[in-house]
Amino acid sequence: MDYKGDRMKDFKLKNALDAIPVSVVILDKNALISFVNKAAHHIINKNEDEVIGKHFGDSFCCTVSYKDERGCGFGSSCSDCEIKKAISAAIQNKQTTEGIEINKQLLIDGKETDFWFKANVCPVMVADDINVIITLFDITEKKKEELSIIKSMDFCKNILDQIPVIVWRTNADLECEYVNMELERFTGIVIEGSLGDGLKRAVHSDDFEMYRKALNEANKKRKPFQIEARLRRHDGEFRHCLISGTPYYDVDGQFGGYIGTDLDITESKKTTETLNRYHTLAETTNDIILFIDMDGRIIDANNAAVEEYGYTYEELCSINIRDIRNNWGYTKNQMEIANKEEVRFETVHRRKDGSYFDAEVSSRGTDMDGRRILTSIVRNISARKRAERKLQEQEALFRTVFEQSPIGMAFSKSDGEIVEANPVYEKFFGRQIEELRQLGWKKLIHPDDLNKNIEELNRYAAGEIDRFSEIKRYIRPDGSIIWGSLTLTPLLDEKRNPRLSLSMIEDITERIHSEQNLKESERSKSVLLSNLPGMAYRCNYDKDWTMQFVSDGCFELTGYRPEDLLGNKVLSYNDLINDEYQNYLWEKWAQLLPIKGVLKEEYSITTSTGETKWVYEQGRGIYDENNAVIALEGLVIDITDRKKKEEEIRFLNYHDTLTGLFNRRFFEEKKKQLDTASQLPLSVIIADINGLKQINDALGHAQGDKLIVAISKILKEYMRHQDILARTSGDDFTILMPHTNIEEADNIMKLIEKACDENKTNEIYHTSISLGCATKNDIYEDINDILKLAEDNMYQQKLLKKESSHSSIIASLKASLFEKSQETEQHAQRLIILSKAIGQRLNLSDKLLNELELLSTLHDIGKIGVKDAILNKTGKLIQEEWVVMKKHPEIGYRIAISIPDLKPIAKYILSHHERYDGKGYPKGLKGEDIPLLSRIIAIVDAYDAMTENRAYRKAISKEAAILEIERNSGTQFDPSIAKIFIDILSENKR
Repeated sequence: MDYKGDRMKDFKLKNALDAIPVSVVILDKNALISFVNKAAHHIINKNEDEVIGKHFGDSFCCTVSYKDERGCGFGSSCSDCEIKKAISAAIQNKQTTEGIEINKQLLIDGKETDFWFKANVCPVMVADDINVIITLFDITEKKKEELSIIKSMDFCKNILDQIPVIVWRTNADLECEYVNMELERFTGIVIEGSLGDGLKRAVHSDDFEMYRKALNEANKKRKPFQIEARLRRHDGEFRHCLISGTPYYDVDGQFGGYIGTDLDITESKKTTETLNRYHTLAETTNDIILFIDMDGRIIDANNAAVEEYGYTYEELCSINIRDIRNNWGYTKNQMEIANKEEVRFETVHRRKDGSYFDAEVSSRGTDMDGRRILTSIVRNISARKRAERKLQEQEALFRTVFEQSPIGMAFSKSDGEIVEANPVYEKFFGRQIEELRQLGWKKLIHPDDLNKNIEELNRYAAGEIDRFSEIKRYIRPDGSIIWGSLTLTPLLDEKRNPRLSLSMIEDITERIHSEQNLKESERSKSVLLSNLPGMAYRCNYDKDWTMQFVSDGCFELTGYRPEDLLGNKVLSYNDLINDEYQNYLWEKWAQLLPIKGVLKEEYSITTSTGETKWVYEQGRGIYDENNAVIALEGLVIDITDRKKKEEEIRFLNYHDTLTGLFNRRFFEEKKKQLDTASQLPLSVIIADINGLKQINDALGHAQGDKLIVAISKILKEYMRHQDILARTSGDDFTILMPHTNIEEADNIMKLIEKACDENKTNEIYHTSISLGCATKNDIYEDINDILKLAEDNMYQQKLLKKESSHSSIIASLKASLFEKSQETEQHAQRLIILSKAIGQRLNLSDKLLNELELLSTLHDIGKIGVKDAILNKTGKLIQEEWVVMKKHPEIGYRIAISIPDLKPIAKYILSHHERYDGKGYPKGLKGEDIPLLSRIIAIVDAYDAMTENRAYRKAISKEAAILEIERNSGTQFDPSIAKIFIDILSENKR
């Protein structure tokens, strides 16, 4: 190859070589390096001046050359170096050598490290001089994987270790007996450390009890289980995992333990968590929650933020985070990090009044409404910081290290007496320090291990050796045996004489058990695979997903036997996937396989019975030495139940529970979506229920809820398919109507109002509402201004309806009273005639006569708060029932005082059962201390009651009723009003 270039071409060529992910090295005619690209620099880890002009082996720190001071070409095996031979052939014979596979031990960061490379060596002529281009492909990891596979003769183990899902098996005591390699990849815990209690320790402590109960329940019912729990990943983050499993039994039917899988479903939960995070935290946490865009603007905050910072909600949502923090450059950097991964840090925040507080901030980025938002949880830690500073002043560094050490530590005398121990040491032995001192170390060791290494221990005690280590069994108070690794080191005084020994002990019980169970684990791998929940698979990379291997879980998942899918014998797996997902999955795999990504997808399938199931698939490609895909492996599990729960949560998040309409949250989202030019004209109707508060106060919230539901049904009847109807507050509804002008909106509003006015039901309330509308015609108009205009129009109509609304409430109270008690409209009319006749004789004003008329109708309104069984009882009331009945004046008073139009007669309602002699109720008022209108209504009500049939007695004659009033004049009744009433009745007879 000949190359003659200028500077521009050289510059472009250098940039191109630096951009490729393959290591490129160029040698001059003397076999010295003249150029290396960035990928090669990454392997060499040297500066350019340490590389240029050097031999290939010297630059790459080949240990064969490095060990000989003369450098590259003089090492013990340099004469056999394939790369050296290829370079010589290129320079001397212009010969190209391709596909050299070499294994080199290079010195990287002071360590000798094995590398595998595939190299191409090509001669190139530059300005009539021979140069050599060497391209190096780092295939170290690939070669290691090949060697590992070659060594493995267990096909089942290979499949399990390749599945990108944690696969495990426990015994009946939940102690882990097997895990596949995914656990190590996920948690960072090596397999040996996972056996025993290792897997349990990966489960979040708050979720472990649920995890244990689910497994025990599955054993009792002999059924598989599936739960969600958090597992700790290798970076310390707890990830949400779907844990699926089943109990397994040996050939004799004896319960052996559990087999299952752990799938990371954190990403699939993020959408639901994003929808719920702010609402849940804002309602339940005392911590500050801030939603911040990437420019630092605060776009939302919870009540805790308003209270802590001292701003109003509107003020908070109009400021920048830099108004709360001083160092904007540092803050911006933290925001950029949080956008990629969660960050936690401590800082200082400023309140509105200028004061400061220490804050602990947890922040992470999320997608919301089509943009990146940072969600920050802020906790005021001022008190904690003060306490920490005080503690730091009082505590010595040594005490902190000793107490917080993850290793059991204790101080002991030369005779073995324990002086002091840290919590981990006490926990290891299961005993407090006082008990450890009393027992002494000999009683803690298992008898069989007591004299183990005794000679070496005596040598340590005699000072002949300065360190003693041993592994022994120890006995806990409950008799259980634990394994410990003990190390003794002397602590020297100022004269370097040993005064105490530092004893360090580590619990290695799990490690010992893991080693013991390793052989048993290997034996059971095939059993584990056959009992794996869900469907583990290995298939071809073709559009049929032709199966090479399918686990027994296939039948439970699809209704087809594993052999039906192998080689597409009965049908292909693609035939099970619902049509809308078939091309999607093919394209998704096509995107992931070139980058060796992991597929994590949810989709639906149709089983042999025609049932639709939602499944979650996680899988990865298997590649040959040329990076060609040779197969796909993974696991498919049933997530139908979880999908149903997600749909239920999504419905509850966006709907009002009382009416079933959309709620305010949904309305706010749709308002933003519809506020576009394509939706204009966009009209808004706001509806407010008239008198709902009075209905709630007078008749109870149950009746108020019925009124809300009735109004919502009427509104729904007039909604078109494109309209959005939402209950935006207790008594308010808002309607968004895209592509609707003001005339159309006004016509719909009139139809709704007419339907409410004409609504006829058996309920005691009237469906009265006030309505207002407005329309956005220009994209530059603010939708919130349009909503405010519609609201103003509604309130204007509400003022016009105020009188009729009050009349409606009074009519509802009348209807409720007449429906519930024995009072009738006719009874009320008779009382009005009789009481007003007395009032006219007393020359009462028109105002008092009107109040007397209203009192005649509603004096017993408090009876709506008395049980029907008491009101309508045919026999005599017992003492307890009388106590309840006598409360109705007070109930009536509370109802009347809460309604403006009834407030003037509230005191008369309260007193209408008082007696002139002071023996009435509820206050025992006497004589003229009883309000005049109450004394009037007491007489006419008693008269009408005596002369009309009641459930508990028959009516008496009018003459007998008059004699009864005369007899009780001066005791029960006001004598002067009684005389006027008797005169009126006598005149009417004539």
